[in-house]
Amino acid sequence: VLFLLIIVGVIQIFLYEEPLPTSNYVELEKGNLAYDEYGSGDDVLIFIHGSPGGKKTFEDLARQIPGFTIYALDMFCFGESTKELGDCGMEIAADTVLEFIDMKGIERVTLVGYSWGGSVVITFANRYPERIDNLVLLSGNGIQEGEPTKHFWTERARSYLAYPFAVYYPGAFGGDYRWRRGFI
Repeated sequence: VLFLLIIVGVIQIFLYEEPLPTSNYVELEKGNLAYDEYGSGDDVLIFIHGSPGGKKTFEDLARQIPGFTIYALDMFCFGESTKELGDCGMEIAADTVLEFIDMKGIERVTLVGYSWGGSVVITFANRYPERIDNLVLLSGNGIQEGEPTKHFWTERARSYLAYPFAVYYPGAFGGDYRWRRGFI
């Protein structure tokens, strides 16, 4: 039986074909950005997912909001979008949203950011306030002042390295317990 399972596994490896993507794509300066589109209307909502996450996070919610054109994006480094970027930080993500709305011919937009996406939409609002109608945060991370490297993977590594100290050694960050609680 084990031998048969191994043979079937090997056959599947050689006969496997990557499924065709089900998303819409736009080709931006840094790569292909996948997105799903819902509804119709003059007002536009753009959903930015958390990390880890993707555009499917908003599938049920987007279907329940009438009267808007809604775009749920797979930001670079996530989902079906280009992943081979050296930098997936907040500034790059905010610029990606701007490039997307410019490509779609959207003048002003309501941005909805969930978790990591909250940081992206706040960064966008700080950089491009004239392009925002409304800003919605769903458990958003907030401003990423502690992102000095501006590099997604470096910042993720810094978080992982800092976590044990923040959790198990409360004095590691100068006794600022509010920061510690927020970090956890």
